[in-house]
Amino acid sequence: MAEKDTLAEIVADKICEMISERGLRAGEKIGTEKELTERMGVSRSTIREAIRILVSRNVLESRQGSGTFVSERKGVLEDPLGLNLLHDKFKLTWDLLEIRMLLEPQLAYMAAVNATAGQLEKLSDLCDQMDMLSVKRQERSQVDVQFHMVLLEASGNMVATNLYPILEKAVQMFIYYTNREAMPEQMATHRDILEGLLRRDPDWARDMMNMHLAFNRKELRRVALERGEDLNLLKGGKSC
Repeated sequence: MAEKDTLAEIVADKICEMISERGLRAGEKIGTEKELTERMGVSRSTIREAIRILVSRNVLESRQGSGTFVSERKGVLEDPLGLNLLHDKFKLTWDLLEIRMLLEPQLAYMAAVNATAGQLEKLSDLCDQMDMLSVKRQERSQVDVQFHMVLLEASGNMVATNLYPILEKAVQMFIYYTNREAMPEQMATHRDILEGLLRRDPDWARDMMNMHLAFNRKELRRVALERGEDLNLLKGGKSC
C-alpha cells in the first residue's frame, strides 16, 4: 500500500476485497455501516468516506433509505482512457471504429455461443425498438448503444463489459458525424447480427457484425471525404 493512501482509501480497497471474497453480485447489499465498522475496525466516518470513494468509482451505489449496494457499473469509469481530452475528435471517431472492428466481431461470435435466453429476448426487443424508431425516422442512438452493451454481456467474457464506456463513446461519436440515426438502416443491420445469435451460429453472427461495422466505416469515410480529411492521416499513415 502506498504511503500517500489515506485510511479511507485503504478501507475502500478492503471493501473491494470483501466484495470479491464474498462473491457479491451487482445489486446485492454490502452490509450496514455498523457491520462494516466492526469488520474493518475503523470509525463510521471513515466507512462513509470509503463508501463515497467507491461510489465515485462506480463500484458501489447508495440508495437513500435502503443502504449501499454493489453497482451495476462494476467499477467502470466514465472515461477510463481519457478520450474526452483528445483534441482531434474526428480522428478519434475513426480510431474508435477501428478498435470496434477488431473486437466486436469476435464478441458477437462468443455471444452466439454464450448468450442466455433472457439476453436474446432483450436483444430482440431492442431490435424491435430500433425498427420502430427507424420507420419513424426518429433517433435511436440510445437503443443502438444498449444493443451493443447487451451483446458485450452476452459474450460471457468478464472483461468485455468493462469496455462499455469506450464502446458507448464510439457509437455516439459515429452517430454525431454521420447522422446515421436519423435514417433507416439499409444493410448489415442489427437484426442480421441478431439472426446469427438466435440461430446459435457464431460464424454468421461474426460475419454480420463485420459487415455492419464495414458499412459504418464506409459511411465515416464518405463523411471524411466531404470534410476534406486526409485519409492517409486517418489511417495512421503519412500524408502524400
